[in-house]
Amino acid sequence: MFTILKKALKRDKENVLGNTLIEILVAIAVIGIGLLSVVGLYPVGLSYIRSSGEKVFVVQQAQSTMETLKAMSYQQLYDMYVASALDGYLCQDPLVDTNGIAYKGYKSEIRVDFPTPTEQVLFLTVTISWTQNNSYGRSSVPRTYVLETFKCSTDPK
Repeated sequence: MFTILKKALKRDKENVLGNTLIEILVAIAVIGIGLLSVVGLYPVGLSYIRSSGEKVFVVQQAQSTMETLKAMSYQQLYDMYVASALDGYLCQDPLVDTNGIAYKGYKSEIRVDFPTPTEQVLFLTVTISWTQNNSYGRSSVPRTYVLETFKCSTDPK
């Protein structure tokens, strides 16, 4: 009985295959390269998240300013911008939102044009400009967002 057991154990030892040290090192290297490539994507992703956050902020500020202008009557807009010393143009640098909070790095421009006196139409333009930096701060790109609409004198006051 012991001889049969010894033969079985000897046969199992011969058939056992293990991993060599080289195979383990190659596997670790492949996993390491894969992890490094995934980690390298994080700064790019963070840059996109930050730039999309800036864009959302700019769109919200431009829409808020435009809604404020659209809520005013034709005569109020005409008196405030066209007939006043502003000459149809108002620039805020830095940008100041409707709550009075100033945002450095953002510039807001409001233009109210009076194309023809006979038509009684005002052309409203809201422009917000800012400089977008990449995640490393090495380069910057000037950006601009523009909203335009018309205001007629027939609007209810």
